[in-house]
Amino acid sequence: MAILTTYPAAADPFAERPGAHSGLDFAFGPGRLRDGPEVHDLEAGTVTLEDDTTNWVEADPEDGQVKVAEGEGFTEDRIPLFQVETEGGEIKEVKDKRCFFSVGAGPAEEGFAVGWGLLSLDVVAEGEPAGLAPLEFSTDAENDELQADAHGLVDDDPVSIAEAAGGLELGGLYFVVNAATDTFQIAEEEGGDPVEIDEDADGVLIKEV
Repeated sequence: MAILTTYPAAADPFAERPGAHSGLDFAFGPGRLRDGPEVHDLEAGTVTLEDDTTNWVEADPEDGQVKVAEGEGFTEDRIPLFQVETEGGEIKEVKDKRCFFSVGAGPAEEGFAVGWGLLSLDVVAEGEPAGLAPLEFSTDAENDELQADAHGLVDDDPVSIAEAAGGLELGGLYFVVNAATDTFQIAEEEGGDPVEIDEDADGVLIKEV
């Protein structure tokens, strides 16, 4: 079965809501899941964690619900959200395990194979696949730029950071500004001021294709 995730471009899907946690009740924000042609829009809610252990909070595209995995680690064919440590009836540590991308294509005989983290496609379809794909980049702290040969991005394209570099926020949503053939800058809003780059490093972002 094709397991797909789609997110509203301006939203922070399934975001942790620390101020709404209560004891072992873990609070999350709204989001959207897609399983084949069916799309589930989820409202904000809570799931109850087990105490004194590691909990794996995940989304199930099949029924459109956020759940806690029953075993050790995330469940196959579900969408990882958070790894949560509990102790003494309280939430002690939360690790964000979300990854932001969506994929789509024409009518498919076989469907999609989606690799979590970086995107991979195995598609049998009519027409060109469309969606998001990884782009490796290097940061230039002196000029607050990102460098990637023939990146194909244009101003106002949304991008999400899959492997952080240069002080950029992992999973953060940014918008391309000042795009050139092999360089570009990113801002926190369309047409905004470029963000500052802390250091020269290598990273990966998710871009539209």
